[in-house]
Amino acid sequence: MDENFKKKFMEAAGSNPQGSIMDLLLTDVLAKHGVSDNALRNLSPERKNQIKKISDELQLELKRILD
Repeated sequence: MDENFKKKFMEAAGSNPQGSIMDLLLTDVLAKHGVSDNALRNLSPERKNQIKKISDELQLELKRILD
């Protein structure tokens, strides 16, 4: 991982409440792909669970990388 990116990411993580970095990343990715809040709310329970699982895995991986 690029050390400059890691440094900037850690600075941002330190200045924001826990989880807000992940929220910002997800919001940015969803916006880039044109996914609205309404579209997410209308997903089937199975798809919502898949997205939650992926989100949890991403959070764990980011924490592992940054620690």
